[in-house]
Amino acid sequence: MSFEAIAVCPFLFGAAVPDWLHVTWNVVLVILGVNALIIVHEFGHFIVARMCGVRCDKFYIWFDIYGLRFFRFKWGQTEYGLGVLPLGGYVKMFGQEDNPGQIAKEIEKARTAAARQAEEQQGGESDDPSGDGSGPSREELAKMETALYAKDSYLSKSVPQRMAIISAGVIMNILFAIFCASVAYYLGVNEIPCAVGAVAPGSPAWVGGLQVGDRILQANGRPTPRFGQLAEAILDGDLEQGIKLTIERPGVAGPFEKMLVARKEKGALIPTIGIGNLSIPQLIPESPFDRAAKEEYPETVVEGLKGGETLLAIDGQPVESFADVVRLQYEKFDEPLRCEFRSGDPTGEKIPLTLPPLRKKELGLRFKIGEITTVKAGSPAQQAGIERGDILTKVDGDKDFDPIKLPQQLLKKYKDGARTVTVTIMRADGNFVPLELPIDPTPERLTVSGTNDGIACSPLGITYRISNEIAAVAPETTFAGPKSPVGARLEMIEFPDYASPGFPATSFLELQKKNLFWTVGFRLTGIGDRIELPFIYENLFPGIPAQTKVVLHLKRQDTREVYETSLGLSNDWYDPERGLNFKSETFLSQAKTWSAAARQGVDQTVDGALAVYRVISNIGRNVSAKAIGGPVTIVKIAYAETTRGLPQFLLFLCLIGANLAVLNILPIPVLDGGHLVFLAYEAIFRRPPNESIQIGLSYIGLFLILGLMLWAISLDFGWVSRF
Repeated sequence: MSFEAIAVCPFLFGAAVPDWLHVTWNVVLVILGVNALIIVHEFGHFIVARMCGVRCDKFYIWFDIYGLRFFRFKWGQTEYGLGVLPLGGYVKMFGQEDNPGQIAKEIEKARTAAARQAEEQQGGESDDPSGDGSGPSREELAKMETALYAKDSYLSKSVPQRMAIISAGVIMNILFAIFCASVAYYLGVNEIPCAVGAVAPGSPAWVGGLQVGDRILQANGRPTPRFGQLAEAILDGDLEQGIKLTIERPGVAGPFEKMLVARKEKGALIPTIGIGNLSIPQLIPESPFDRAAKEEYPETVVEGLKGGETLLAIDGQPVESFADVVRLQYEKFDEPLRCEFRSGDPTGEKIPLTLPPLRKKELGLRFKIGEITTVKAGSPAQQAGIERGDILTKVDGDKDFDPIKLPQQLLKKYKDGARTVTVTIMRADGNFVPLELPIDPTPERLTVSGTNDGIACSPLGITYRISNEIAAVAPETTFAGPKSPVGARLEMIEFPDYASPGFPATSFLELQKKNLFWTVGFRLTGIGDRIELPFIYENLFPGIPAQTKVVLHLKRQDTREVYETSLGLSNDWYDPERGLNFKSETFLSQAKTWSAAARQGVDQTVDGALAVYRVISNIGRNVSAKAIGGPVTIVKIAYAETTRGLPQFLLFLCLIGANLAVLNILPIPVLDGGHLVFLAYEAIFRRPPNESIQIGLSYIGLFLILGLMLWAISLDFGWVSRF
């Protein structure tokens, strides 16, 4: 069996092998793939050095710090081995040294070896080769003919030869990246299209009115067939002027354009416009229902779907796209949905299934509303003159409305026949202004993905903050505590008895970094500062069973109080999506010939290299320094990509290979780019740089690299928060 067939087998026959074999194969693939990046880079240096006659003393994968290694063997003049520190590898060439403290020593070794070689050439021969004493002695000829350094040392080679040796590693990384991407596109890559599946509250996409089902054809005139190309266009553009999007919308004749100003939220790593990728009306095979739906729905409903089914119709209305799914789900958020699914293949049986309304989970607390943060363009609020900083104080004369539930309550009013609502706005100067606004019933699928997202009241076209100050307690809610919690501020939520597989988390930030996995007993701290209640309600509570014990830590002036309650199911607040998990939309990008695959491989490698430049040039300005990933992050992503299939993993290796090439070519001493700078100096001025200056600059470069590695590793292990 060929190597290619062996590599593809676990992906082709995934259903036929046990889970442990999948995990083992993925781990092996990650180890092989990540280390292949190191091997090809160092092999580039090694093979060109040997072609130029340079002696290579060592070829190591990983670093043998303090002489510690897993194994070693010697073949010819070179010692090959596997070190214990998995942070790269190296080729030790005679006469070439990256360690600043060893540069002078290595140069002296090459000079000593040169002198020894000269003596060996002169041994036993006459001092006067001419025989008449008129010419130079053999010793003088040897000194003239012998290089300053040993013939097999790196230092004795010409500048072009040394440049070839140094650049060979980067060139091999580029070639390897092209190879990986070419194979991936020949096998076929599942790409995510640049289409809107959800919008974040208050984001540029929300303010600009992007809708589910919109397809972004171009960004600043650049085609964006893939979702990731939108982020590239944002970083390449002028964030102050905004990004011009060409959009195709179902039901709208011809593409149209919108200008959006991308922004970088507090704690975010890069600027975005706030959209999620689009889904299709097909359930994911692994789990068609999320945890909340499985908990509340009857077994007959949960067992009615096995995964992989396609949604054909809702209440007799055909579903042609995911936008239809969202529209019908949100129009009937508090009604049973009579759905018709089709199992498996296009000829599969039809499955009728009625999904009851899915109640959301809450604490039974009403929190105080904060100020309005954004106003949607063209919305009822904008047309009425509502501005950022205003505060919504009354809705239809009710000052005790629940700001978290308000958006759905307004849609309920619209369903019951109301077309307008009267609100009272408190201006920044303290004046109260009553306004009558039309209710906009356009359904919106929102994704509360950040801890800074507020509440989007789409029927009015505003977003606002939620304070952590408790304004009221629901009558049916039971609290065990010193007194009523009204007026106190929520500081921490604790779930002391709740258990779930995963990792322990002592703070909300740790919980978020661990992808919402936890173990027995965890707490959320910092609520109301960087951590917002909407994020907790939308992303955390649905995964916790109802009636779970909750301990609330409140602060009232200078005193702290502790209350006990339980997580309850709301009687007037629903999840329109009913817990259904739909597959993300993808399209297959597959080259028909190897030449076409190679062209796509080159394009992908160039894009990967430009992405590194794009990020580096924007760090500190539009990109957070916390966006850097270290070795742990690389391995985690690599493992995740293996689970998506061999082509996706190969594309990941292409990206990392391109990244390594760009990073290594940076003009920093001890990196390949720094060596090339020294060689360029030598080529121009016909002499090597001053040894002391070279050593000093190398120390600076070494400290920069070690500092960058320490920063990346600290992010990997959570010593510095990414948020």
